[in-house]
Parts: sequence; C-alpha cells; structure tokens
Amino acid sequence: MNVMWRKLNRFSAAVFELLTLWVLVHAVSATPLRAEVPSVDLLRHAQTRVADTTLPLKHHHLLRILRDGDVKTPAVLPVGVEAQVGMTFELPEVATLSQLIAYLPPSSQDHGSLKIQVLVSTISPHAGFRAVTAKGMTNRDDQLVYALPSVAARWIRLEIRSPAEIRDVSLAEVKLVGRWGLPQTTYAFKKTPATAEEVLARLGKLGAVDVRLSHEEVLLLDDARDGQLDDWTLVEAALLAEGMERGERRQDLMKRIATIATAAGRHLDQDAEPFQRASALLRWMYAEGYLKKYSSGQSSLAKLLHEGTYNCVSSTILYSIIGRRLGLDVRAVEVPDHVLAMVYDGNRHADVETTIANGFRPANQTIEDFHSLTGLQYVVSDLPEKRRSLTLPGLLALVPYNRGVELAEQRSYALALGAYFRAMSLDGDNATAVKNALVTLAAWSRVAAESQDYRQFLALIQVGLQLAPSDSGFLHSRIYGWQMWINDTVQRGDSERAIQLVRRAAREVSAEQFEPLVTWVYISPAEAKVAKGDFAGAVGLTENAEQTLSGQSLREIQEYRANLMQRWYVDELQAGRHVAAAKVLDQALRLPAPKKARIEQSYAYLAEQWLSATRKQDGSEVAEKLYHLLSQRYGQIEVVRDVLRADSQREIQSLVKGSQFSAAWRRAERIAMNDREHGNTLRVQVLSYWGVQRSSAKDWSAAAKLFRRARSYGDSKQLAQNEKSALTRWVLQSSGMQPWTETMKILDDARGRFPLDQDIVDLGVAMWWSQAEPHVKAGQWDKALVVIKQARARYPQNPLLRQNEKHVWSQKVRPAFRSQRWEEGLVVMTAARLRFPEESTFIRNQLTCFRQLVKGQIEAGDWEAVTSTLQRARKQHPREQVFRTQELEAWRSWIDQYQQGNDAPRALVVIKRALQRFPDDASLKSLLREAERNAPPRPLQ
Repeated sequence: MNVMWRKLNRFSAAVFELLTLWVLVHAVSATPLRAEVPSVDLLRHAQTRVADTTLPLKHHHLLRILRDGDVKTPAVLPVGVEAQVGMTFELPEVATLSQLIAYLPPSSQDHGSLKIQVLVSTISPHAGFRAVTAKGMTNRDDQLVYALPSVAARWIRLEIRSPAEIRDVSLAEVKLVGRWGLPQTTYAFKKTPATAEEVLARLGKLGAVDVRLSHEEVLLLDDARDGQLDDWTLVEAALLAEGMERGERRQDLMKRIATIATAAGRHLDQDAEPFQRASALLRWMYAEGYLKKYSSGQSSLAKLLHEGTYNCVSSTILYSIIGRRLGLDVRAVEVPDHVLAMVYDGNRHADVETTIANGFRPANQTIEDFHSLTGLQYVVSDLPEKRRSLTLPGLLALVPYNRGVELAEQRSYALALGAYFRAMSLDGDNATAVKNALVTLAAWSRVAAESQDYRQFLALIQVGLQLAPSDSGFLHSRIYGWQMWINDTVQRGDSERAIQLVRRAAREVSAEQFEPLVTWVYISPAEAKVAKGDFAGAVGLTENAEQTLSGQSLREIQEYRANLMQRWYVDELQAGRHVAAAKVLDQALRLPAPKKARIEQSYAYLAEQWLSATRKQDGSEVAEKLYHLLSQRYGQIEVVRDVLRADSQREIQSLVKGSQFSAAWRRAERIAMNDREHGNTLRVQVLSYWGVQRSSAKDWSAAAKLFRRARSYGDSKQLAQNEKSALTRWVLQSSGMQPWTETMKILDDARGRFPLDQDIVDLGVAMWWSQAEPHVKAGQWDKALVVIKQARARYPQNPLLRQNEKHVWSQKVRPAFRSQRWEEGLVVMTAARLRFPEESTFIRNQLTCFRQLVKGQIEAGDWEAVTSTLQRARKQHPREQVFRTQELEAWRSWIDQYQQGNDAPRALVVIKRALQRFPDDASLKSLLREAERNAPPRPLQ
C-alpha cells in the first residue's frame, strides 16, 4: 500500500478494508474446497471494543460482563428516566450480521417488555447509523432472539429500551452472531449471466484491457455451444483450451497421444468386458509412467505429456482421450473441488479416480489413499446432489477455469477474466466460473481504489452489477467506493466538493446510505481536531455546521456534538482536571436539546471522583469544603445529591468506626444545614453508633439517652429496640446500685416511653415484686400489700401483679386459720374480697370463717353474737341460703332458751326482734301469738 493510503484516517482505512474483505470473501470460491466463513459472536472478538455508550463512566465495566461469555453473571443496566441505554461497538473489520441474542437472568421480569434496536454504520462511530429491521423475534424463557437481515456493519449500536416505570434492566449476556466480511452474493447463478463476447465488449469500453479471442477459439466456442464437439477432436480441443494454437508443438503432442493410445490398445485385451479394460487402462497408464506425480495445480495436458505431473483435471482428460479411442464410454463427473472419470457399460457405470493407480471403483483403502494424496474427501455415487455430470466441453472448461484461479492469485485480473469467460463459454452451467469472474472484477476494482482512481473503480463495479444486478458484494462495494471518494475529498479540506459528491451519490445510489454523509463532512474535520486534543475547536466546527444543516442532518450533528461533549468531559476527568470537566458539562447543559439525563449522570460521577481525589490529595477538611460547594451548585440534581449523600455517609462511617463521635456529630450538623433530610439520617446514624458504643461500655444511662435522641430525628423499630434494651439494662443496673426511688423513676420513664411494650411492663412488674417479695418472706403482709398497691397503680391490668396480690392475701390469712382465729381471718378475707370480690378461694375462706365463727358462738351460747355474725355473712353472701337458715335457727334456739327458763318477757322480746329480720316467717308469727297469750297481764298505767 503506498504512502498516501497509509496516511488516510481510520474511516478511509475502514472503507478500504471493507473492499479488501469483499474481494477476499468472494475469492474463496476461486480455490478448491474452502469452507464458508463461519458464523461467530462478533462482540467477543479480542479486538472488538466499545466506541461509545450512554452509560455513566462508573458503569462501563458492565459492558464487559455483557459479552464475557458467561450467562451466569448478569449485568444490571441503569436505563434512567429516558428508559433506554445505548452502546456502540467497533468491530476490527467489516462483518455481516445475522442474529442478535439477548440472554436474560432466570429471575428477570423483563421478558415481555424489553426491546433492543440494532443500528449499523460503515462510516464512523458517530455518524451514518441506520436502523436494522429484524426479520423476526423469538421470545424464549431466557432469551430474546432477533433474526437480522444480511447487512454490513463496522460499527454496531444497540439501544435497549424498557417501559418508563422500569429504571434497571438485567441482562446476562448479549451475543451478536455474524461472519466477517461483506454480505455474500445473492445472485442465483442458474446459467451464465452473459456471453464472453458481451462482457469483453463492456470491459473494452473502459479501455482497461484487450482480451480478444483467436479465430480458432471462436470456432471452438461456437462448436461447444450445444455441449458437444462436432468439429473438433477431444485432443485438439483440450490443447486449444489451455491456449495452444495450431502449430508444430500441438501436432507433436497429438502424435504423442496417438502413440500412447496405440500402445494401450496392444496391451489391453479387446475382448474383455468394458469395466475390465477400463481398470486395466488406468493401471497401465501408471505402470508405463505416463502418470508419475500428483500436483494439485497442474491442469495442463501438455505439461502432463512432457513431465508426467498431473492433477484431477489433466489426468481425467488424458484418461478420457485414450479410453474413448479404445472404444470405452468415458465421461466426466464434477464433485466439490474435484473431477473424476466415469465409464459406462450400457446402464451400468463405474467411477474411475484417475489420481491414483487403483482408482477404478475405489474401495475403502483406495479412498484412504486418495484422501492422503489429495487432501480431498471422496464423494460416493450415493450423493447425487453433490455430483454434476460434465459434457466434454464442460470437462475442458476446467482447464481455463483453473488457469483463471492461478492468474487471479497472481493479480493478473484482466487475463484471469479472459480465462473465466472462456470457461463459462465452454460450460454454461459452471456457476463457480461466473462467481470468480465477479470476484476478479471486484479485485480489479480494488486496484483502481488503491490508486484513488474512483471513476474507474465505480465503472468496474457497474460492469459487475450489469452482470449480476443482485450481487450484494458489488452493491456494497459501490457504496464504499463513493464513501472513499467523499472521504478523500473531505481529507483534502474541500468540504464544498464533498457535499456535491454526497448529493450525487444520494441521487444515483441510495439516499438512505448517503444523506448521513452530509453530517460526516463536518464530523471528519472535527474528529481530526479531537485527535489533536482540541475538543473546543471540534465543538466550534459543529456549531458552524448547525447553522447550515436542517432536518435529519441537523439532528445528527446535534447528537454527535452531545457525544463529543461527553468524550471531552471524560478526557478532562481522566486527566484529573475536575474543574474543566465541570465546565464542559455546564456547557453541554446549555446546548440545544441537551442529553439531560446523561449529563446529570456525568455530574454525579464527576462529583464522586472529584471528592475522592481531593480527599486523597488535600485531606478531609478541603474535601468537606468541596462537598458543600458541590451541594450548593449541583445539589438540586437528584443523582448528584445521591452521590453527595453517599460520600458524606462514608465519611461519617469512617469517623464513627474511629470512635470520633463528636466530630461525626458536628459533621452531620453541618450537613443538615444544607440538606436537612440527609442530615437527620446522618444524625440518626451517629447517635445510633454512639449509643452502641456506650452500650458496649455498659453505660446504659448514656446509651438510652443517645438512642432516644436518635429517635427524635428518625424513628425506626431498631432504634426503639435499642432504646428499650438500654433502658432495661439501666433498670437492672440501677436496682443493685441506687435507691429504689431512682430505679422507680427509670421504670416510670421506660413505661412512659413504651406504654404498650410488654417487655417493659414485665420488667416493671418484676422489679416491683422484687421489692414486695422480701416483705412476703418476712410475713410483713401489709407492707407487701402497700408495695403491690403502688405497682398496680402503675400497671392496673397486669395479671401477674393481680396474682401476686392474691398470693399475699392468701398467705396473710394462713396464721389466723392455723390458730383458728376466725374473726381475724374473717377480717383478712373480707378485706381481700374487697380487692377480689369474685375470687373463689377468698369466698370459700370467708365462708369457712363465718361458719367456724358461728359454730363457736353457738357453742358458747352467745346468740347475740351468732345472729350478728350471720347477718354479716348474709350481707357478704346474699345468695347463700344456708346463712338464712342458720340465722333463723339461731333465733329459734335463743327463743327456746328463754321459754324453757320461763322467761316469757325476754322470749317475747327476742321473737319480735326475729320477726324484724324474718317478718314473713310463719313459725315466728305462731311463736309470737303463743307468747302473747301466755304473757302475764300488765298493770294499767
């Protein structure tokens, strides 16, 4: 490549590379048995790089995860408020896309909502992109598979879109399947697209080559049109096919072949079966040394006769000539990258692999020998779809065809074209010759491109398109040729001429392909300035372009400038020029239609890196001043505010971990002045850690106060639990070290803080009981009951206190029961029932006291006391009928005592008192009447 070409910028080199690759891809057809270029994952190539992305700088590592080949490592992409993220990949060379596969994590919810748009460019990573419409999309459980049309690309942009409500998209892997090189031809070569004369005529108009057929060649081609040789012998035709005109040398070779045929006829048994003679002939040719050494590129019959070297073409031709002269029906068969002879006997036929001595009807060992010698795979007759029967002219066509391959490899493209056209004229069904002719045209056009003769280049491509109008290679090459012409014009600084070429190409070729190059005319010099580090100058050029452009071109230049500002910002940031980076972002935000979300993300990353660098270089004090400056200037941007908050939180955590709680508190207080919400969060954080530290030191009083204070700035379950825990430990600690009144105050404080917390209630009850229990053990029941009364005033519904009080009452009554002091026990149980009127134990104990007391009084004959006690019992237990009955019986016994003592007056008095208690009792009324009849008369007063 000459010096001028080496000086081309990356864009022109890329275009030239596309042309070179197109030639190489098509040239595969010109050599035997070359596999098609395999499909690969283009993104995983070692030289594929990320050229651009809308992801913030701190998320760039996610792009490596997306193409690391491991579907088990998902990348969470922040799509932001714009609900999309873009990434541009630069391939090391042009490629043809076929499929896009997006692998989703199993837990992803994005299966139905995620969309991926593919855009491609062959111009630059900043211009010329056009959308690729997928031929179909398959949504599998863990994959989104897009079938893409065959389209050439050097730069590929993926735009991942999600619904507006989704802020993050999870992708496990992205695979872009394709093959290196331009799209392959789509022309259906069913026949030769043009005769040799027509093609040569078109090339002649270019004045580039003079390839004329000799008189004999014209006669031979005319004779071969019907697939037969009527006017020419096979020997003459074979020698003429390799370029040997009439003369003594050709006559000598024809005599040589006649001599060989005569010798073969004498050797063979003419009465043997055809297959026997065919096999014997092949072995004889090797035995006599006519076929000495295999050489894959040796197709010349003349050279075979002179040196004994051969390949499949030359050996098959010689075998066919000799065999036919001896009466054998010898024909030829073409298989992929190879030709062999076939002998017929009526309806039967047998393969003759002429490249080896035992090649008649090859068996297993023969096939292995064949593969070892030639490196080819033997194609058996059971695969008819891979075999093509050749006419005699078709067999001879392989001679100029192979000659064309040699000439093409030697870059003698004009002579190679002549050879291919001769092959096509001898064999109209030789599609490979047609393809290689097109390849040769492409190679020839490449020579024109190398010399920057774009007019000749495009003219050659046009000839190719006339031969194969649908050939995608020529179609793409025409586009790239125009692009190179335009680019060279731009590089010379002639923007006006470049625009004229763009407009012309848009009219003559494709508006879709070339309208974007209007933008490139302005982008290219801007990129030249960027290469020199002059971003400001590049931005200035785009601003000038904005004054002249409109429509899509205007939008593209604005998009490019937005990306350019981002690159400028990254350049300043990576160089550590944080102030300059901030100014670039400020300028980007003032531009028309700014990428606001992307710029805000850049501000956030700048703030993060700036603070980190300042803290390392100048210390925390200077970093804090920068923090407040950034907060005042950019704190209204949500993502920046998040970064600043995260930074301050890290600083607070660092101070807290160093037990610098006072310093951390002062820092949180200063932050709260500008950001009250976050300041409160930090206050909570500092006080919480401080409280934990005091808890570790068992300073429960301080810990509880710190947790309580933290809750005033932002309550949480954990803080509440911490405060409660500290209060609990404080109570327990206080109970053994301070007066009960102090512990009581702490308990009351805890109860006020956590009025419904059962743990606090249980603790309080336990502590109060710890004060009452010593009195219980000492038998100081009244003191214990006083303590319990105070506790129940605080915890009125607590069942444990209620149960404990009952226990104390039960214990208090026991001494009276044991000593049968029933009146004393009655007093205790009566007081207990005032507290617990429905307690069955107390009721039973009280009844027992009443019964035992009445029993003793009756035994003592103290009827006054009996009736009084029973009256008290009836008031306490109105539903107990036994006390009514006992009282009535007591009155009767009392009356009976006086009556038996003949003390009628006193008996009458008792009866009347009894009737006051039981006015409806018939027996008492009867006793009253009887007493009144028997009473002595009273004197008149």
